[in-house]
Amino acid sequence: METGCELTGDEHGRLGHCLNQNKQYDDAMIHCLTAVKKAPKKATWQFNLGNALREKGDTDGCIAAYKQAIKLDGEYADAYFNLGHVQKTNSEV
Repeated sequence: METGCELTGDEHGRLGHCLNQNKQYDDAMIHCLTAVKKAPKKATWQFNLGNALREKGDTDGCIAAYKQAIKLDGEYADAYFNLGHVQKTNSEV
């Protein structure tokens, strides 16, 4: 049944974040990717995508997402922290 209701980028982003918090990483990825597509200039959604990618084991993808979040918001401390942590863990500093 078609409801005619479509989620906004922000709604996808918030849902992706909640799913990530509940360790539902596959579903989180879907919503994080959709949030980034619908709201590509929102650093928070790039950051959440990075978190989901990290949990799925995609180191290159999460590094790229964290870097994009930083590019969009140069003061995004959590993105800098997570990027540094992933790089250190994977000896890419």
